[in-house]
Amino acid sequence: AKNAFAAQLAMQDPRGAWIAEDAIYQYTLTAYGLRGNGVNLNVEGRQAVLAHLRALADSAPRASVANVYVFPTLEPDLVFVQYELKPADGGKTSMPLAIVRMRGNEIVKYTQLNRTPEILQALKANVVPVN
Repeated sequence: AKNAFAAQLAMQDPRGAWIAEDAIYQYTLTAYGLRGNGVNLNVEGRQAVLAHLRALADSAPRASVANVYVFPTLEPDLVFVQYELKPADGGKTSMPLAIVRMRGNEIVKYTQLNRTPEILQALKANVVPVN
C-alpha cells in the first residue's frame, strides 16, 4: 500500500500500474474547488483516475508531501494512510487521511477524507491542530 501510494504521489508510472482497472477514487468534502455530487467527487476507472490525478497536480496549489504514515487494519487489504501536505507558499500544513483498499499491488478504492479536523470534530474526537 505504501509503495502504491508513493507511486501515486510521484506519478512515477504514466500508465498508472498502481491503479486497478476498476478503481474508484472518492473525495469527501472536496478540496481545491473540485465539485462532484454535492460535496463528494467520485472518479471511476484507471484512465479516468489518471486523468483526474494529472489535472489535480496541474491545478492544485503546489505542495510537498512528507511523512507518509500507513496504518494497517484487521483486514489485510485495507489500510489508512495519512501524510503531511506542506504548501509551497508557506501556508498551513494539513494532514489528509485516506482509506485505501488494495488488490495485490493495485489500489482498488481510495477514499480521501478532506478536512480531517472538521470530520473529527463532528465525531467529537480529540483534535490536535497541525501548525
